[in-house]
Amino acid sequence: MALTQGSKETIRVHVQRDPGFRETLLREGIENFLSGDVETGKIIL
Repeated sequence: MALTQGSKETIRVHVQRDPGFRETLLREGIENFLSGDVETGKIIL
């Protein structure tokens, strides 16, 4: 049986390798804060 990475680890690796993905996550987190969805913004950031 193959071992799989957790979702946090997968996202962390993707963020390190892809500046566009990193920028998109930052933008989404900020947009969530500005729209009043603080909890989701915290999770994304």
